[in-house]
Amino acid sequence: LPATNMADFVEIGKLLAQTGMFGTNNPAEGFVIAAMCHQSGLTYIEFMQQYHVIKGKVSKKADAILADFNRLGGEHKIIKRDNEGAVIEFKKGQNTYTSKCLWSDCQNEPFVYEGKESEVLACLLDDKRRAGLKLKTKWATPRSRMQMLFARCVSDGVRAVDPCSVQGQYTPEEVDDFETT
Repeated sequence: LPATNMADFVEIGKLLAQTGMFGTNNPAEGFVIAAMCHQSGLTYIEFMQQYHVIKGKVSKKADAILADFNRLGGEHKIIKRDNEGAVIEFKKGQNTYTSKCLWSDCQNEPFVYEGKESEVLACLLDDKRRAGLKLKTKWATPRSRMQMLFARCVSDGVRAVDPCSVQGQYTPEEVDDFETT
């Protein structure tokens, strides 16, 4: 789309938000999408394939991170992927790393529970209050949990072996856990 000035991006942002295709109905987030696509040379379809906008932040999908890692010469081998955990071996050049994201470990982390991180952490440290914690919806069912564990495993592993594939971007699963003030 031809965009020659800021007003064009504002208008495009409104239209993008109205479509709902980009996970937002907020014109300001639509503006960010339009500007990002323009600056990085992405089409809107490419944006949808690679990114999400969550809580006003652009996040990179785990499968897009993994695709970039492979495109940049990395290799990965899935060792485990089920509702109990994800284990992936990553290789690039001289670097090899096995990333593990196990449900047994995640149950001791605040990001799987509803509530503010500091409050959840206090409950995790108190056995009596721990029983009152409620899992976030994305962690409550086996299939959804499997997908969350895998995405976190990809993010951790690629960051360790080839940060260029991530370039400081967070996955939607990580952004969703950011506390808003």
